[in-house]
Amino acid sequence: MRLTEERFLKELALKGLIIGYSRRKPEGKLRIYVKDEKHQSIVKSIAEGEGYEVDVVVLGEVYALGVHPFVEKAVDVTKAQKIRPLVCGISIGHRDITAGTLGTFIEAFNKVCILSNAHVLHPYPLSPEPPTNKEVTQPGPYDFGFDYSKVPEHHVANYTWHLKVHSIYEYPECPASRLIAKLYECLHRESRLVVLQKANHLDVGIAELLPDVGYEPKLFSRTEPEGPFVGLLFAGSTYGHGIICKVNKYLPKHVSFKLVPDWEIHIGDDVIGKWLAKEGRTSCYTKGLIIDDRASIMVSYYYDLAWFEDVIVTGSELNAKGGDSGSPAFIIGE
Repeated sequence: MRLTEERFLKELALKGLIIGYSRRKPEGKLRIYVKDEKHQSIVKSIAEGEGYEVDVVVLGEVYALGVHPFVEKAVDVTKAQKIRPLVCGISIGHRDITAGTLGTFIEAFNKVCILSNAHVLHPYPLSPEPPTNKEVTQPGPYDFGFDYSKVPEHHVANYTWHLKVHSIYEYPECPASRLIAKLYECLHRESRLVVLQKANHLDVGIAELLPDVGYEPKLFSRTEPEGPFVGLLFAGSTYGHGIICKVNKYLPKHVSFKLVPDWEIHIGDDVIGKWLAKEGRTSCYTKGLIIDDRASIMVSYYYDLAWFEDVIVTGSELNAKGGDSGSPAFIIGE
């Protein structure tokens, strides 16, 4: 019996042949993402054999941009220096990571806070527990040479909350899936349910600003963005593609918050073919064409893998680089 499209795609992901797919079907074809040309050829052959019309896109390796071991130097070195008052789009990070990007400022938990990726504000975002150390520094540790004697000088906020990122290696959460996984274990077989595990939609964390730290709710490179705020860049590919989580769609389900900058907020999903801009620590203010607004994709966290659904993917011209994690992203039109 022929597998459903969804099951067929998940089977390919389970076998490591693809790194993701789109829940949309441009021109009636299944959109599939792979890491290289070799897998592109293999997947095309398999899909055609199963009777599927496919559009197979090479993305390269996809990884979280703040935990990648090769965080890069900032194009504008000023963004990697000590900046007061704080603004959006500059270097920041938990004291035990490399460096990421300050996304924006929000009011949450009755405090003014920094919003960025969980892996920027927590050294192990796949843990449900808070970090032992709470200090968040500006710039991030990479940019002051990991000299921990300088942490007090650069300390600007304290970790407050993060949404746990679920690993694909966790046991499935529903009772039926857990029972099947247990049977696989008893039979000495690997569970085939990993991609059916609870999906992630956000990589997001919050850190409360220290009372004496000043901030201005604007972008580093400009006073106002060119379009409405849609979310945070959290991952990218070896070719520069950007992966953005939709903060305003999913964060309200977990935390009551108010955006401090007077930015328009994007509502809706139909943004394929439009351009997206981001303000990042490393590659600064860049733009990329949105090629998918409902992607499901596997993201490497260096030491782990996580499955994300309903995220935005841009073309490689966005030039996303290590250290751009947490960049605020904006829809800027066609």
